Amino acid sequence: MIDPAYLAQLRRDLRAEQAMTLVQIEQLVPGWWPTLTDLAEQLGTERATLNRCMARLERRGLLRRVTRGNGGGTWIWWVKRSADDQPDATDAPRWVLQDLTCNRKREIIVGQERAFAAAKGLNYHTVRNFLAGHRPLLAKRWKVLSSPLMLDDESEPLAA
Repeated sequence: MIDPAYLAQLRRDLRAEQAMTLVQIEQLVPGWWPTLTDLAEQLGTERATLNRCMARLERRGLLRRVTRGNGGGTWIWWVKRSADDQPDATDAPRWVLQDLTCNRKREIIVGQERAFAAAKGLNYHTVRNFLAGHRPLLAKRWKVLSSPLMLDDESEPLAA
């Protein structure tokens, strides 16, 4: 919950729509939505208004999100709840992979898929399809152990 004194300060510093968006999103995070339109409908606002508000909140350091284009969804994983609150990088959504050649685990934070593909000399779209669950193995080497697209029991996709 956002600290009431901090929220009062934010209300003075932000436009009303931004403060309201922050309060609403804080109740839902961490979360994933297939499209920004889905989140906008859940919050009862217009997509363009929500996108504008979230961009401004993100620039001010009041929330952290990752958006993957072409149907990859939007993750919002942190909202600032007090004046001294800081994001913890360990909370960022990520895939955990098992490297079968050396039995090591590897994490890929959402938004860093392209860097992983480049570092390993793999096609980005192949990596993206693998992380989306369309392939059991990547390059006969990596297997997904956990995904931000799955619930803790990994039985169903994460829903908002």
